[in-house]
Amino acid sequence: MKKSLLLIIADDLYFQSSFLKKFSEQIGNTEYFIKDIVILKSDYKNSSQQYLLNNFFKLKFTELFKLSILKFFPKIINCFLNEICINISINKISKNFKYNLIKYSNLNNKNLTNLIKKKNYNYIINTASQIYKGNLIKAYNNKIINVHLSLLPKYAGVWTMFQQMSNNEKYTGVTIHKINSKIDSGDMILQKKIFLNKDSSLFENQLKCYKQVPILLIKCLQKNFKSIKKLKTTKIYKFPNDDDWKNFRYYKKKII
Repeated sequence: MKKSLLLIIADDLYFQSSFLKKFSEQIGNTEYFIKDIVILKSDYKNSSQQYLLNNFFKLKFTELFKLSILKFFPKIINCFLNEICINISINKISKNFKYNLIKYSNLNNKNLTNLIKKKNYNYIINTASQIYKGNLIKAYNNKIINVHLSLLPKYAGVWTMFQQMSNNEKYTGVTIHKINSKIDSGDMILQKKIFLNKDSSLFENQLKCYKQVPILLIKCLQKNFKSIKKLKTTKIYKFPNDDDWKNFRYYKKKII
């Protein structure tokens, strides 16, 4: 009998949909299946979109132009990118693969928590950015798997691709690990180092990383999420401050 997975993903047309499509195409060759998908609607108050809106004066004209294209004319955004962006909605992917979609704004909503507990999935895979609280962690001890775009324990926290680029790192990466009560901590299952192209934007580097996520998750499924070592995360990054922006521009980095 195949083992059931719950995917918890963000309401995102670009990174999440690309991951979901590729993962859905490949998971059939494993002993797992996607039983349900929880889509966490964007909390714009704490989102990267809202952060950029609040800091629009830090953006260059070309970045504002591309972000406008991305928002209002997403089908033509690939004309301006080095990395191909898959423009397909999560709803359409779910319809094609006959997934059951569950939509909530808050991961720790009591009704959602009770529903997840009742379903008794074998594992939960998380690519969203909300923080898990005690009830779910306790109910699914060592069975909640997180995907993070950095070489943990370095660059834990939010929107860390910016921090990696502002520090002019040569490499980024994808870390897949088990969730515990600490942010971006827990046991590491798999990690892949990825070259940070100096000519690529933050958006393009994130697209590049997300293309590796389905491949890496399939490897994790094949080894039944067996961990390889413990993570000891110390510094947690928040959204960039003025000094971070100065470094970002000093190294001639772009948002998009």
